[in-house]
Amino acid sequence: MKINSDLIIEGTGKTLGDVQFNDWTSPYPLNTEVKTKETWENGQPIYRKTFYSLVGQGTFYTIDHNLNLAANKMWIDQAHSWWTNGTYTQPLGHYQDSNDFSRCYLGATTAGIAFGNTYNTHSKAIYLTICYVKS
Repeated sequence: MKINSDLIIEGTGKTLGDVQFNDWTSPYPLNTEVKTKETWENGQPIYRKTFYSLVGQGTFYTIDHNLNLAANKMWIDQAHSWWTNGTYTQPLGHYQDSNDFSRCYLGATTAGIAFGNTYNTHSKAIYLTICYVKS
């Protein structure tokens, strides 16, 4: 796996290449704030945090991210957010085919994740990566 060495973990001076991953399926350390070298339109630094949740069968789940930010200050990093049930791996954002779907909704302190049809009958590992700027 190629490590993006320009991502610096806040307060450590280390890049992702310097740390052990908590789970081999996650490209980022879990529950750790990472300061990217990217900036928002006003020059504020952009941060990234990945959350993991193992959930049972069902159609709707909530992940507490507790970032407590306004909607225009955070967004789902869809390139690095997904779910897997051991058989299928799908993007966590808005995915839909003729019979199944997954959707993710981001609120100030929680994320809501909804599944339809076939995908709600299996346990799932969920990886949610949120990018944000601090107020």
